[in-house]
Amino acid sequence: MAEKIDMRILYLTGNGFPRSATDPRGTFSFEHVRALRALGAEVTAVDLQADDFGEDVVDGITIRRIPRLRPILRALAIGRLRRYLAAHRSLLHGGQEVAIFSFSYLKYFPLMLGIRRLGVTILVIPHGGDVMPGGAIRRFLKCRLFALADVITPVSDYTETLLSCLIKRRDADNDRIVTIYNGVDLAKLQTDCDPNKLRIRLGLPHDAFVGLSGCNLVKRKGVDVVIRAVSRLLAEGRDIHHVVIGRGPEAERLRTLARLSSKPANFKFMDTVSSAELANFYNMADVFAILSTTGWDARQTEGFGIVYAEAMALGTPVIGGRGSGTGTPVKDGFTGVLIDPYGEEVEAKVAYAMVRLMDDNEYRARLSRNAKWYVRETFSWERNARETLDVIAKVRN
Repeated sequence: MAEKIDMRILYLTGNGFPRSATDPRGTFSFEHVRALRALGAEVTAVDLQADDFGEDVVDGITIRRIPRLRPILRALAIGRLRRYLAAHRSLLHGGQEVAIFSFSYLKYFPLMLGIRRLGVTILVIPHGGDVMPGGAIRRFLKCRLFALADVITPVSDYTETLLSCLIKRRDADNDRIVTIYNGVDLAKLQTDCDPNKLRIRLGLPHDAFVGLSGCNLVKRKGVDVVIRAVSRLLAEGRDIHHVVIGRGPEAERLRTLARLSSKPANFKFMDTVSSAELANFYNMADVFAILSTTGWDARQTEGFGIVYAEAMALGTPVIGGRGSGTGTPVKDGFTGVLIDPYGEEVEAKVAYAMVRLMDDNEYRARLSRNAKWYVRETFSWERNARETLDVIAKVRN
């Protein structure tokens, strides 16, 4: 139990906050703020990635908006630059006891230095790609950034490993690095229709095996591997359908890949699904699958894999890529299946995992039960917020 919950917290993110209750941008930071407030903390939420200055209320939470500096400098907008500097100065004099920086962006550096000089406790939350290795200059600056933090709370065991490698972790760092897993918004994952009704609406047979992939359609998500695995099963005469939800640069290539299948009509692509309806899609599917890889050059990785945890919360078995943050929610053989995306015959292994889920009802039911239990026991936002407040109270005391 947190010793003190009446903290005044300045919560800053350079990854954005949502503009409405259905806007998916900045979901982690928004839900974190909501959970901290629910435990009694007084939280000032600041979006450092906004398009313009302002303040609005989203689902009962007031969010202060400050635009990015680079467009202001490019436009040589002196008036906006003065307003930008004034907005940042005001953040230093809000009387907060704690400053939480969601993600560990280098653009936080000036603001973090100013806050540090005021004696405010600083907590930084690295997510994954923001602690991946880079050049010598980037590594040096990142190490200096993390040196300013009193507490660092990676969102997964994998992210903690990346952080430890980046800063060349020493024994002295152990007390200030505490992994606190991401939360899952269970209230958002409420189904409001029978799975068969959604299948009928999508034109899917009620008794067919349905795979679901939902993500940003970029190459490293590995949706092409899943499509090839499904195509392999269709060629073998299996009754399987595949629903792909998402947008991105790979969208057209993935559609072309599906058209090359022996049964292209068994693939359905959707650009987007509302947050309110997402749970119905998870619930309708027999398996959720994406085979994420890590883009080391672009510093992109699966730091946690929230979509897996969301699907699991509804009892949907999952197939994911081994070797990233996916391994935090997905425990191979217990809550889902992990496959090495860099190994040999990856498509055949994905196809085999799907066949086992199709043919072994007891196995599928066991994965489903375990997944649902594990998410609800391990990844609640209340638990995340309590652990966050606990570690802050420990440092401050």
